[in-house]
Amino acid sequence: MSAPARWTIPAIRDALQSKKVSAREIYSDFISRIEKHNSQWNAFLTLSPERGLAQADRIDAAIARGEQLPPLAGVPVAI
Repeated sequence: MSAPARWTIPAIRDALQSKKVSAREIYSDFISRIEKHNSQWNAFLTLSPERGLAQADRIDAAIARGEQLPPLAGVPVAI
C-alpha cells in the first residue's frame, strides 16, 4: 500500500472495490502508526484494535460477496 495517509476517501474506496488493498490492510497500517506515534501525539485516549479488525474483516467479506459498500466503509475515521 503506498502512502495511505495521503489517500482520499474516493481513492480508498476505489482501491477496496478493485481489491488492490483490503480493509484489514488499511486498518492494520493505520492502527500500527497510531500505536507507534500516539505517545508523542497524545491524540487517542482509547483504541479498540480487535473491534477494528473485526469490522475490517466484515467489510472484506462484503467486498468478496460483491455487495455495495456504504460510503465510508473501510475508511479510517478518528473521533
